[in-house]
Amino acid sequence: MEIQERVNNLALTGYQFNLSYCISQGYDVFKQNIGGFVLYTLVYFGVSMALAFIPLVGSLSAAALGSALSAGLFMAARKIKNGETVEFSQFFDGFKLGAPIFLVGLIVQILTAVGLLLLIIPGIYLAIAYAFASMFVTFHGMDFWPAMEASRKVIGKNWFGMLGFFLVLGLINVGGVLALGVGLLVTFPITLCAVYVAFEEVVGTGDVLEEEF
Repeated sequence: MEIQERVNNLALTGYQFNLSYCISQGYDVFKQNIGGFVLYTLVYFGVSMALAFIPLVGSLSAAALGSALSAGLFMAARKIKNGETVEFSQFFDGFKLGAPIFLVGLIVQILTAVGLLLLIIPGIYLAIAYAFASMFVTFHGMDFWPAMEASRKVIGKNWFGMLGFFLVLGLINVGGVLALGVGLLVTFPITLCAVYVAFEEVVGTGDVLEEEF
């Protein structure tokens, strides 16, 4: 089935996903390469903190780079879940996706920020609605805007269910913060792996990367 047809079917008929399954599978993926995920998270946080000192431009740059970094983790999670061995360098394969992966992070950040300024609720809606956008770029080769629209259509069909999912993931990361912040090195990659599993369960992943990477 073509990905656009899949998106249209999901937006029309709806779907269900098991929150606890996604989280438990995310943890299973994480524990198969704990060292790689923890080291990746250190790099991710290091880049984010370095850019935080640059007003405005730093925030936008962090969004663009964060999108590529997250894509690399999703790609690694897919390989690990499929029983493949992953080298640490492969956690950064998201940078090979080119302009669309950077643009999707940048545009989502801008639209979400504008939405938050408009009475907050629109920003919350967009932050959840675009949560799958980078994975449509990563696994289905979409350009940034079609990927954002596909994410909005799919998540919009079960927006409150997805809101609950991301709230639970947020609480897990709060627990990581309370563990002297060090816990985030574990909870952050687990929650990203859980997001990947949710996407795989709802949308599925294509074979775009198999020959290239």
